[in-house]
Amino acid sequence: MTILDRWLGKQLSKPRGIFSTLIGAYMAIGNHKENLGTIKQMNIQENDYLLEIGIGNGTMINHIAKNNKPKKICGIDISTPMVREAKKMNRSLVRNNIVDIRKGSVGKIPYQDSSFSKVFTVHTIYFWPDVQKGINEINRVLSPNGTIFITFTLREQLKKMKRTSDFKSVDPVEIEQLLVNNGFGDVRINSQNSICYISAQKLSV
Repeated sequence: MTILDRWLGKQLSKPRGIFSTLIGAYMAIGNHKENLGTIKQMNIQENDYLLEIGIGNGTMINHIAKNNKPKKICGIDISTPMVREAKKMNRSLVRNNIVDIRKGSVGKIPYQDSSFSKVFTVHTIYFWPDVQKGINEINRVLSPNGTIFITFTLREQLKKMKRTSDFKSVDPVEIEQLLVNNGFGDVRINSQNSICYISAQKLSV
């Protein structure tokens, strides 16, 4: 792995510095297909309250708000520059209270219990410090019978790409087990080429 590959890998986990805007645009373009695939999996309804974890520059939030028209869509990111870019891209939507964007992490989501009907994340699980803690936090902010959607590159492909060879790879079966063990049921795994889409429903207490 070259120094450039290692630098890019770190930037993808948390864009920072003078190149953060370019990295955000790079991720939006690179994730376009998986973003659309995730939207298709979610079957968004007009009464949905959505949360995206790892919003990047806010491209996916913007697309969903304008095309799928949920009741409200919120998003968090650990990168201050990305939060700033996302707010800029969605300025009018934020002003009209359709979009809410905050700095935050999957380990400490800055929203109240049972706030969302659906929570989704695309290509971020590799960077979660504690996957089980993240799943528990998502469970907390999901309403009863709410659904989680996790999209990621399968382990075999992830290891082949130089810029991602240091990422923490995950296996669909491992994620399924974590979901089942932490308050979710009806786990669905849909693998398409090198991409895996997983969804699961929060169990009612």
